[in-house]
Amino acid sequence: MQEVELFITALGASSYTYAEASMTQQVADFIASHGRAFEYYGGVAGALVPDQLKSAVTDPGRYEPGIQRAYEEMARHYGTVVIPARPASPKDKAKVEAAVQVAQRWILARLPSRWPPSAAQTGRADFLHPAFTKMLSSESRWKESARQG
Repeated sequence: MQEVELFITALGASSYTYAEASMTQQVADFIASHGRAFEYYGGVAGALVPDQLKSAVTDPGRYEPGIQRAYEEMARHYGTVVIPARPASPKDKAKVEAAVQVAQRWILARLPSRWPPSAAQTGRADFLHPAFTKMLSSESRWKESARQG
């Protein structure tokens, strides 16, 4: 069984949340998850504030982090900008931190015997969308920082 990653985004003003299971946190899956989130929201936020995971940031730094080229091109394509959260600064991404807590408490806690599902079990990588996304939106107002391995 192959483990999957939980991708979570939250809009800043409304805390409207999107969640899906993703095969990996590698660049292609990370960008594809963003595209599905934008489609779900029906638009794109003015700025993306990712953690300093390798799929988003090539050179972590407090003031001038290097943005991963494909991720930056995706942002440019959608007409938005990337402003990575500063290392060890949860206040920079408070909305999504709250959404991660909701996911841990309300979604993952309800799936102990099935989590993490495999892609074969789900039949697709985005099995959390739309059923659990609706739950997240009603219970609360992106996945924990990447597990770098």
